[in-house]
Amino acid sequence: MNVGTKIRAYKIYNFYFEYFSLKRFRKSWWRNLLVTWVLIGTLFSMWVFWYMNSQALEKRKETLASM
Repeated sequence: MNVGTKIRAYKIYNFYFEYFSLKRFRKSWWRNLLVTWVLIGTLFSMWVFWYMNSQALEKRKETLASM
């Protein structure tokens, strides 16, 4: 192999590596964002359920106490 072929091969390898590592990064970034969004949504939903359940429980206790 002469020098020109080596340089061309290096450029192709470099382009290939940069393109696919960037593609992998974008894919993993979106996946991490989706997982984070789902976890935050789940935790928020659980908190709302707990809060509303405690409010209903207090109201039931007040109703029973006033009978």
